[in-house]
Amino acid sequence: MTSPRTQVRQFQWTSSCSSPRQCSYSSPTTSRCRPRPRCCVFGKRRSNCSNKDTVMRKVMVVPPDSNLFQIIPCKYLKGTSSKSPQSADNMSSCVAPGMEISYIVKFSPESKTDYSYDLNVITEREKFIIPIRAIGCKAILEFPDILDFGKVPVNNETLKPVIISNIGEKITKWKFAIPSKSCFTSEKSEGILEIGESEQLTFKFLPMSIQRYTERMVLTYDMLEAEVQLKGESYQASVYLSKGSIRMKPTYVSLTYCEFVEIVNNGNTAVEFSWRIAQTLREEEEKREKRVKGIAAEETTLQLRLEDEPLEESQDGSLDSSDSYDEDEINKKRERKVKKRKDVLAREYQSKKAEMRKEILYFNEENDTFKVDPQCGKIWPKSKMMISVSFTPTNAGEIALSAYCDISGSEERLKLDLSGVGLGPKAAVLPQIWSLNDISVNEKQTQVFKLFNQGQIPFHFEIKPTNTLFGRLFRFDTTEGYIDTLSPNNEKSITVEFASSKLGDFSERFEIILGNGLSSLVFTCEGKVIAPPMKFEESEVDYGVVPFGFSEAKEVTLVNESTIGIDVEVDILDNAEKETFFIEEVPFIIPAMSGVKMKIHFKPPNEGSFMSSITVKVPNVAQDFVTLPLKGVCQRPEITIEPAGELNFGEVYLRKARTMKLRLKNTSELNAKYEALEQDSTSATLGVFEVTPGRGEIEAYSEKDVEVSVEAVSYTHLRAHETRHDLVCRLLLEKKKKKKK
Repeated sequence: MTSPRTQVRQFQWTSSCSSPRQCSYSSPTTSRCRPRPRCCVFGKRRSNCSNKDTVMRKVMVVPPDSNLFQIIPCKYLKGTSSKSPQSADNMSSCVAPGMEISYIVKFSPESKTDYSYDLNVITEREKFIIPIRAIGCKAILEFPDILDFGKVPVNNETLKPVIISNIGEKITKWKFAIPSKSCFTSEKSEGILEIGESEQLTFKFLPMSIQRYTERMVLTYDMLEAEVQLKGESYQASVYLSKGSIRMKPTYVSLTYCEFVEIVNNGNTAVEFSWRIAQTLREEEEKREKRVKGIAAEETTLQLRLEDEPLEESQDGSLDSSDSYDEDEINKKRERKVKKRKDVLAREYQSKKAEMRKEILYFNEENDTFKVDPQCGKIWPKSKMMISVSFTPTNAGEIALSAYCDISGSEERLKLDLSGVGLGPKAAVLPQIWSLNDISVNEKQTQVFKLFNQGQIPFHFEIKPTNTLFGRLFRFDTTEGYIDTLSPNNEKSITVEFASSKLGDFSERFEIILGNGLSSLVFTCEGKVIAPPMKFEESEVDYGVVPFGFSEAKEVTLVNESTIGIDVEVDILDNAEKETFFIEEVPFIIPAMSGVKMKIHFKPPNEGSFMSSITVKVPNVAQDFVTLPLKGVCQRPEITIEPAGELNFGEVYLRKARTMKLRLKNTSELNAKYEALEQDSTSATLGVFEVTPGRGEIEAYSEKDVEVSVEAVSYTHLRAHETRHDLVCRLLLEKKKKKKK
């Protein structure tokens, strides 16, 4: 060991040097002295200092400041009688190149203990430190050189107690170093032993495969090391299952069926067992790591959610309203708070992940169908244990699973294949098919279905609806319920109604879900919706020739040939003809197997031929079920007036009515109607006329007289006219001209 260069005044400084700076060496580097029982000068060691440089060097040994150690140059031991140096010059000397100087280190202990001192040696360029160590007492541990566990069952923990004793002269600390991932372990790896004290240690040997094991353990104490050999050999014990598979009988869901299997131990050592879900330890570790990843993913989600949460100011961390904070300060404060929450969350989930890595994946805790009892235990030598295996299916169908018995004495876990069939609710529905055959539109049909429980477990049922054209027209009085196993609660009546406004064939399958989907039943409803059997007794309605201004009515009968009453809508097909043809009484309901009469009027608005038809519909049905053709012709009869041309009243007096006759002759084979039009307001200011009778009928080939009276109200003339469609008397009043005489 060297230190920075130190100037020594009594030495000559030499600046030139052909060797490196550290050119002086002392030997030995550490002086060790072994004390004797008495406290006297007894310890001597020689220390040499060599000059490796090409020039002469001066060396000085600093005298110790302790009475326990003395430094004496070798020349004083030979040339003088003095045993101790009297000045510092005696401790310094010049050393020629390639030469060395020797010193004697004497040690005079005062007690039986350890001593240490650092001796300083100074040259022109360096400062050397020579450690001096004196060992007073020695610790000696008594421990076996070989720990042999012998032959032990594989996968079985074997314990070996060992005594470690301190037979030395001082307290010592000891420590064991065993290679990592070794099958040898110790319950205690270090400790402290007093003088003459002993301690019992327990070493464990857990071989996981069949082979010989040899390991090297290092025992360290009092600056010493000792090797201890660890040996052991494993073998396959005589442990097995009485059978490798169990086939359960078919079992209803929620009920339990039990079988038994034996674990046989024919070996000479007790074995411990536990039922696991994984076949190997590696698979079990993979399952645990998968769950740990799930917990880590959940942690990540929560941390991201914390970043999106708004900042909530608490009383301790709220911002002072009197101070102004910029946006950066607010963001930094928020980041600190989010980081604090994340740290708390990370510690919480770190604890969860640590617990998950230590968790043992037992068979019973990983499934709900098969259970083993007991799940773990101990089997003594030359004995066996009965294991109960229960089967409680949660779903209907084939169920298969494997259980693995992790048992000491066996290198591999013992596999037990478990299988069984889960039975869902057993039920029947009657009838299975409801055949409606041909039904009329809007005809309501009703059927009662009965659902029976034929199994050993009660169940909840639900009728799954269908969204087809006809499926959604079925109505159930109940769509779900509960059926027990005991009478009279082991059956349920379900009433189904059906009525359709749509035409066509249908076959609807309705599924009854039993026990929340464990099983199901199907019943079918099929049939055909047809138009109601209705007809008119008449094939058509022919009004023949109808005189203009007349209306004709005929009666028709609509017959309902179905077994139910039918709501109908009767109307004229063509909207433009609804003023020509119209129905006097429109029926709404036609009773079953009967008919209704209705009058259909024909009133032509003008001359010509007219055709239309009557339609019969069912409400909410687009199709026309029955139609009846209608036709008729309108003609104008031939009418003549006498006197022809005009009716001349001659001179009349003011405010004096005058009457004349007008003859109307019908020369056609059609009846005719006449009507005097109402006088217009303009002509009424000159005179008022009146026709009696003002309206009437004229039979074919006949005539009729009417009276026309005129009352003048001013000096003028009055003329009445006839229109194209109405025949009116034409009257003429002439004003009497006064002649001057």
